[in-house]
Amino acid sequence: MAVSVGLLIRGIPQVGVVFDPIRQELFRAAKGLGATCNRRSIRVSATPDLSKSLLVTGFAYDRRQTPDNNYAEFSHLTHLTQGVRRDGAAALDLAYVAAGRLDGYWERGLSIWDIAAGVVLVEEAGGRVTAYDRTPLQLSSGRILATNAHLHSALSQELLQVASQVQNR
Repeated sequence: MAVSVGLLIRGIPQVGVVFDPIRQELFRAAKGLGATCNRRSIRVSATPDLSKSLLVTGFAYDRRQTPDNNYAEFSHLTHLTQGVRRDGAAALDLAYVAAGRLDGYWERGLSIWDIAAGVVLVEEAGGRVTAYDRTPLQLSSGRILATNAHLHSALSQELLQVASQVQNR
């Protein structure tokens, strides 16, 4: 559970605020001004490769009925990494990537309000946010890939590989 507020200007996230009421943590970022948690500067992790990474994702509530779900990617990446978590709040997942607590995040089926604030947090903390295929993120697509930047290409490649395998079944 989290409160997430993002400001978009001409469709591009410019300011992001995520509040975690359970831990009393306030994450804030604005384009060009960096990112903070409780007024302390935050940075993405420096984890260099997938085998040493800790990732996070989420699943739609209707994943059993929805063929376009995240489970194949989750299973695949669990074997290539230190682990994959599922916390349940996209905004917090992005904030934790920004704070270096997690190394990467991907998910689908999201709404703009789930990710707008977190996009600014990750980018201002030194991370990278794109579509799965590393093209510029389209907020309305509902799909996001956010990492510490070191892992971005490798995680993108793995996600695309799994998608290709699922389509060929």
